[in-house]
Amino acid sequence: MTVNFLDLVHIEISVPNAEKAYQILHNVFGAEKVQEEFAGFLDGEYNKVIHVGLGDVVLQFIEPLAEGSSWDTQLKTKGSGVHNLTFGVESAEKAAKEMEKLGGIKPLFTFDLEWGKIWSPLRFLILTLKGYL
Repeated sequence: MTVNFLDLVHIEISVPNAEKAYQILHNVFGAEKVQEEFAGFLDGEYNKVIHVGLGDVVLQFIEPLAEGSSWDTQLKTKGSGVHNLTFGVESAEKAAKEMEKLGGIKPLFTFDLEWGKIWSPLRFLILTLKGYL
C-alpha cells in the first residue's frame, strides 16, 4: 500500500538571497511572486520568505537572517537546496504512520492551516529526507 497524497503544495528551498533567487526565476521563466500576504506573515527577524509561483507549485525561498536555524545550518553545511516538501493529505496521522511503516520516513511536522482567501482549511504534512538519502 502507498501513501495517498493530495497535491504538492510547495517546495521550500534554503537560499542565501531570496530576492536574487526570485529574480532568476522571474527573468528566465516569467515567474511571479504569489501569496505575498502569507509570505509576509512568515517573514520576520529570523527569515526572509518569498513565495514564487511556478506552474502549479509554489516555491518558498527561505533566506535565514539569524544563525542556528535548520535553514542556516543547511546553507553552511550543504549550500542552497530543498529543505522540505509540503503535501496536502486527508489524514496527517494515517499518512505519517504509513510512511514510517513503508520507508522509515518520519514527518518533520504536521499542521492545520486556514489563511483567509488564500487557503481552504487543510491538513499539511511536511517531509524532510534528512538522514535518509
